[in-house]
Amino acid sequence: MSQSKNEAGSVTKQLTFKDLLFTGIGATIGAGVVSTVGPAIGATGRSAWLAYMAAILVGALTVIPFAFFSATFRVRGGVYTCLRNTLGDNVAGIYVCTNILMGLNFATFSIASGVYVQTLLPQVSAKTVSIFVLVAFYLLNLRGLNVFVKVQTYMSYLLLFALMAFGIYGLFHLQPEVFQFSNPEFFMNGGSGFIQAVTMFMFSTVAYQILLNFSGNSENPKRDIPRAMLGTIAVITVVYALVSITASGVLPVEEVAGQTLTVVAARLWPAPVVALFVIFGPLMALFTTLNANFANMAAPHLSAARDGWWPKGMAKTNRWGSPYVVYTICFLIAFIPILLDYSVSEIVGNMVILFQVNALFLSIAGFMIPSKYPEAWKKSSLHIPNGVFYVKNIDYLKKP
Repeated sequence: MSQSKNEAGSVTKQLTFKDLLFTGIGATIGAGVVSTVGPAIGATGRSAWLAYMAAILVGALTVIPFAFFSATFRVRGGVYTCLRNTLGDNVAGIYVCTNILMGLNFATFSIASGVYVQTLLPQVSAKTVSIFVLVAFYLLNLRGLNVFVKVQTYMSYLLLFALMAFGIYGLFHLQPEVFQFSNPEFFMNGGSGFIQAVTMFMFSTVAYQILLNFSGNSENPKRDIPRAMLGTIAVITVVYALVSITASGVLPVEEVAGQTLTVVAARLWPAPVVALFVIFGPLMALFTTLNANFANMAAPHLSAARDGWWPKGMAKTNRWGSPYVVYTICFLIAFIPILLDYSVSEIVGNMVILFQVNALFLSIAGFMIPSKYPEAWKKSSLHIPNGVFYVKNIDYLKKP
């Protein structure tokens, strides 16, 4: 672990490979794994686990531009700096203006946390819990990267333990149909159902792309961020495979279609163990993702404020190096829909377009690296011949 001073003179942590790995794991294994497996089983039956593997592969392809940038440059402003230096100030400005609205995402994790807590304690108000969770992680991130990393790592340990326990224990209770490709419950609704399941899973397979926004706070970003991305892919492949095989293979399809993992957990374990699984599994998944999303907002918006896209006051940091103005704005953006009783589906529906637009911007920018920065590209830890690079990226840009 090393430390450095930021522009305000505050001591901030420089992230190691391990820190980046657990940030990526915690950000990626979020609400998706505990909420989309049931609906995906409803779409494609026993082949949901195969759809998850396909989603991981497709997700990795969409993160390629992030990986190439992280391997080639140390960028203080993360995605914002990459867009500014390749596509120009206007595109970078559009990115930060839309990206600040991603604070709405914080509300989805907070609301879902309230719902899960209420399943354990029905007498507790889900809305009150949602507000408490949002406030807690807002205050935690105000303490800077040092506290963020420690909390993220420990929560990720608990999360991985719970999901691996669920997946491994379930292997001893599987019905053989889960691996029988010729079974009617495999590819239950044909190719369209399988593609629908892959699409559902996609959003729980790509969040490690946020590691690019930690480039300026990393010890060796050009080496460690790509490695952390690859490490996250390896971890989620194992975890998601075990979880989805158990979820789709223990009970009849009609009993788990559209349901959460707790339905299967209740068949595997007694009630006290199920309660622990909810705390260390679904809740930790939500907490690690919310925690990572707060920290993810720092670099792009600090740089954008210094460049004049936001008022200069947004660039202020506290004595722990935390951008408290940026975090406060994100907190307020998330707090309003919770206060107004918005549902998770309503919020997510408004986020998809923003997510796709920002991803497209970076894909186009990534395509320009070899021509715009040939010397830096030659030294990249992911350098490949230009011909191969362009073929891969043209193929990616053709994807719908």
